[in-house]
Amino acid sequence: MNVPPAYDMDALTGASPTRYSDEELRAFVGEKAADYYLAKWRPLRRGLAQSAGFNWAAAFFNVAWFIHRRMWAWGMGLGFGMSILGVALQADGVNPTIWSLAEMAAFGFLANVVLYRRATRVIDEARASFPLDPLPEIARRGGTGASVSWLWMLALLFLVAAFIALSLPRLDPGQFIQPALR
Repeated sequence: MNVPPAYDMDALTGASPTRYSDEELRAFVGEKAADYYLAKWRPLRRGLAQSAGFNWAAAFFNVAWFIHRRMWAWGMGLGFGMSILGVALQADGVNPTIWSLAEMAAFGFLANVVLYRRATRVIDEARASFPLDPLPEIARRGGTGASVSWLWMLALLFLVAAFIALSLPRLDPGQFIQPALR
């Protein structure tokens, strides 16, 4: 069953129509983030751009941001890929700071476009499965996965703590015993 194309608010002023309504996209990203993403996605929706600006949260929290936005495959794939590439580049003498900045830039510029592509896929699937009222399904499959994000952050903190613990010099427990008691 074909669903007629919906139009965004800009269509009323003569802008190009889009297949995805503001209401559907709001349901996908959640009300808190809707204004931010609708503004970032406006050029994509009109077909005026291939990018959707820079996402600072994705730049700083890269893999965790993708997982928080329920894009586990993207998060894990980019995380592992960037890690392997980073190790290889550092072995070739590339400055780790330069690599980290390049990685942040890549995540920041990719994030909004990848999330938009996921939103459109979820909306299309929800329309096909629930043609009378796709919004509840869109909202269920969109938004954020807060519990998964917290688990990811705890795992990351554990890895950092383990790295610090393994980096510390080995201590001899005997060095803390007073010489008279030996």
